[in-house]
Amino acid sequence: MTELTSSYHQARYSIFDLISQLKTTGAVWRQRVRERRYLAQMHWREAADMNVPHSAIEAEIAKPMWRA
Repeated sequence: MTELTSSYHQARYSIFDLISQLKTTGAVWRQRVRERRYLAQMHWREAADMNVPHSAIEAEIAKPMWRA
């Protein structure tokens, strides 16, 4: 019985896997911050050239970094 419970409760991921995932998540979040900062600084004519409504840009800028 002890063998079953101990093997059942073993970690699925190593600490290195978790650190790697945190680094990847951090990189994605930093990229989103950069992209949203660029959108916030973009001139309205650039948005018009991309054929993107101003409301869509405002909604994207307002999102927190963890929300895609």
